[in-house]
Amino acid sequence: MTRPAKALILGVFTGILGILASCFPFILSLEETAGLDWLFTSRRLITPPDDVIIVSIDKLSPDALNLSAAPGKWPRSHHAELLGKL
Repeated sequence: MTRPAKALILGVFTGILGILASCFPFILSLEETAGLDWLFTSRRLITPPDDVIIVSIDKLSPDALNLSAAPGKWPRSHHAELLGKL
């Protein structure tokens, strides 16, 4: 068997195995927990730039601002005010 044929068979086998594995929730949760932990551990710590700010909207934010629970429906003026303060 030629080398390209072996590579093709291996690729198809790996693809089918991946598709079958995605049908089982246990395997997906294992990949999310162990796989992501391993990836973050293997890449080491990355120091973020000083000029980067991460803003998050939690479940308490709409209540505190008397706004809709869907941030997409918030007036743009609130977004502009937040950006102005940052």
